[in-house]
Amino acid sequence: MRRLKITMRSLPMKFILLIILLLPISSFSQNISGVWVGNMYNDTTRENIHYELAINQSDSKVDGYSHTTFMINGVKNIGVKEVKIRMKNDQFYVVDEKFIYNNYTEPPAKGVKMFSDLILSENDSAQVLSGSWKTNATRLYRPLTGTLYLQKKKRVKPEETIIVAKLIQLGLSDKLSFLSANVASNNIEKNNTAATDNSNSVSTTAVTPEMNKQQEGKTKEEKPNEEVARAQQMQKAKDESIKAEQEKAQKAKDELARLEQIKVQKAKDDSIKAHQIKAQKAKDELARLEQIKAQTEKDDSIKAEQIKAQKAKEELARLEQVKVQKVKDDAIKAEQIKAQKAKDELARLEQIKVQKEKDDAIKAEQIKAQRAKDELARLEQVKVQKANDDSIKAEQIKVQKEKDELARLEQIKMQKEKDDSIKAEQIKTEKAKEQIAKAQQMKAEQLMPKAAADIEKRKIETIRTVEISQDSLVFSLYDNGTVDGDTVSVLLNGKVIWARVGLLERAINKTIYLTPEMGDSISIILYAENLGSIPPNTGLLVIREAKKIYEIRFSGDLNKNSGIILIRKKKE
Repeated sequence: MRRLKITMRSLPMKFILLIILLLPISSFSQNISGVWVGNMYNDTTRENIHYELAINQSDSKVDGYSHTTFMINGVKNIGVKEVKIRMKNDQFYVVDEKFIYNNYTEPPAKGVKMFSDLILSENDSAQVLSGSWKTNATRLYRPLTGTLYLQKKKRVKPEETIIVAKLIQLGLSDKLSFLSANVASNNIEKNNTAATDNSNSVSTTAVTPEMNKQQEGKTKEEKPNEEVARAQQMQKAKDESIKAEQEKAQKAKDELARLEQIKVQKAKDDSIKAHQIKAQKAKDELARLEQIKAQTEKDDSIKAEQIKAQKAKEELARLEQVKVQKVKDDAIKAEQIKAQKAKDELARLEQIKVQKEKDDAIKAEQIKAQRAKDELARLEQVKVQKANDDSIKAEQIKVQKEKDELARLEQIKMQKEKDDSIKAEQIKTEKAKEQIAKAQQMKAEQLMPKAAADIEKRKIETIRTVEISQDSLVFSLYDNGTVDGDTVSVLLNGKVIWARVGLLERAINKTIYLTPEMGDSISIILYAENLGSIPPNTGLLVIREAKKIYEIRFSGDLNKNSGIILIRKKKE
């Protein structure tokens, strides 16, 4: 498997001209015509697929056909394509062109081509083409990659391979330059015979008795004679091929001798010419590199402008979002200031009321104390006047009891009035707070845009289909990763059933009830209300149905929403 590398510097100058003059002959001496058989490994599925490559090489043109065989559900799938091949030293670039045959159980992917980068080497038993392959990406399909390993074995005849048999069946054996003339002729004759037989089987023209007789006239003795003639033709073609190769070798030998003679006679002129050629090549290479540099600078300039335009677009979108958020924040701040002023005014009125009640209570106590003092003075006067009268004593006892009872009742009344006043104020304060909160919520809802406002403008990407059997489901929403302010709305059959849910690390739950009117196929859409601080809007939806749990990770932005289809399981 070793390859010998020879550079121009490692050769003496006297051989450089000889190599240049022999280049048209030697560059195509590495003939890769024939059938290459091996395997194609798929990095994604980690499977080996049988792969064959039939290559035609004539002068500078190289093309051919590829043949793949793989199994799907026990059915053999076969595909045959035309390929184009480009050579550079020992490297070969193979590109798919189009299908000429397939029996795939599913239609092949449109717009997908396979590109192979192969290196030629050789071992004791065969030539080897090995390397990597990949497919292009399309709107529906991601690119695939893998490796190829193909051999052209010296003892295997091309007509014994699967791809040649298939191309013969398709009537393309004349396109295979590496087949011998006899093999190609026989295959064309077989195909023509098969075509004639098929044509006769469906033709409305009657078959004459003479044709039938001629067909039946072939005896068993003629068939071996045909085989012998065919073998002789193959041997003759082989001898002619060997003779042609010998003539070609002799011509190359004569040409080499002639060139050696020219070299001896014109060594000086050839050296000058070689230097001129080398200088011209260097000049051409310099011009090519300059052109590549100019094109690269142009491409970089265009790319820089595109990046600049994209950044400007993103900055404009960000500023618009900041502007909307600022308007929203200013409105909320104004409402908060208004609520705070109302709260302060309420506290001030409460303080004035408490102070007034306190002053009224003090004034009432003063009046009561004055009355008690006056009564005490009166009783004292009665006591002085009727010191010896027992009725004065009884009156004093009675007055004292009445005084104590009055003080007790007054104290109870004051405490009750105070408790009733505090309770009334608390109820009033609570009602005021509720009215303020309700006003703030109404104002915030008026400022906030309608949930899922742009649902008609966004694409819906269906990410999961879930089969259900229950009419009651529990939805749980989480932020899928870092909590960055992502907000989503949930729509059921196009209607918002869960508006502006801020995604957190903990679950936010909601029970969904399904009715027969919703149908057997129910659409769930997860609408991204914003992008959070780390775009895109991502989250986790957990659907619980009895003991079954479905975890669905979703992602959305301002152009695309994630969709889920709920399918009712038919009752048996």
